[in-house]
Amino acid sequence: MCTDFLLKAADGSVVNGRSMEFGAELNSRILVVGRGTPMHSTTPDLSHGLRWTCKHGIVAINAFGLPIATDGVNQAGLSVGVLWLPGITEYASTASDPSRALFVGQLANWLLASFATVGEVRESLAGVDIWGGGKAVEQRLPVHFAVHDRHGHSIVIEFTDPSGKPTVYDNPAAVLTNAPAFPWHLSNIDNFVGLRARDAEPLEAAHTAFNPCGHGSGMRGLPGDSTPPSRFIRAFYLKRFASQPADAAAARNLALHLLNTVDIPLGTSRSLPENGKTEDDYTQWAVVKTLTAPSLGIRTYGNTTLMEIDLKQIDLETPGERTYPVPTEPVAIDISATLRPR
Repeated sequence: MCTDFLLKAADGSVVNGRSMEFGAELNSRILVVGRGTPMHSTTPDLSHGLRWTCKHGIVAINAFGLPIATDGVNQAGLSVGVLWLPGITEYASTASDPSRALFVGQLANWLLASFATVGEVRESLAGVDIWGGGKAVEQRLPVHFAVHDRHGHSIVIEFTDPSGKPTVYDNPAAVLTNAPAFPWHLSNIDNFVGLRARDAEPLEAAHTAFNPCGHGSGMRGLPGDSTPPSRFIRAFYLKRFASQPADAAAARNLALHLLNTVDIPLGTSRSLPENGKTEDDYTQWAVVKTLTAPSLGIRTYGNTTLMEIDLKQIDLETPGERTYPVPTEPVAIDISATLRPR
């Protein structure tokens, strides 16, 4: 389970927040890919498929020690997030042209390496044959994609058509979670249009005034559980009603507060037992990306301090893929020494 959203500041800054929830330990690392890196995908027969050269340097977060991006941003301010979509995802199992074959697990890498805008991404998808490796992969890697750019444009890419071809949706909500499919979530917004940031009006009956119990009554009915529909609605309405941030720093701060509202503590979202085992979905990490001045900040379950990477401050001109550990130990700032008598 994951939650993704986009924020726009008053000064034009664009910030993307995303949480990563998963049951199995991802053991994620920071993945850095330099410009000029040759890259390729595999085909259904495991030979070389689509080949490309990294045009835009990338900073991403991987999983399971594999060189695949689960979330990332490139030098041009394009952001791609890979989110879980089980039960309804169907990929093509073959590629009509092996030279155009792109494994779905490498789609985020290709998009980040190759494109600068949502418009370019949309146009590019017709030029590749995205395949998924059959039912085994559909069960292990059922995903959809949140794509944003520095101009504040957002799309969602899903594979829910029986043909296995991708469907691209404009994302006016600028929010994405998990199943059901994206159009269902947009329709579900209608069920909560009565939510308000302002308190409810008092009611008078039989010469008696009945007042709301404290502030926040206008948001009564906002779902608070960890299911994808509830997280989508929560992120959408809180984002909508929050005061617009003035600049990138304020937008990053708001993103962290919104991420707090969809955070899943370990042990609070457990799967039904399967083969005698249960899995605990929990927030393993969350990222905050500034797209207008590309950077990626990450915090983990064990270290909630945001650790930021400025793409202009690292070497993205040397070709090659490199990975680095994500600090996971708790960090606290000791201010005891500042509390001295004056």
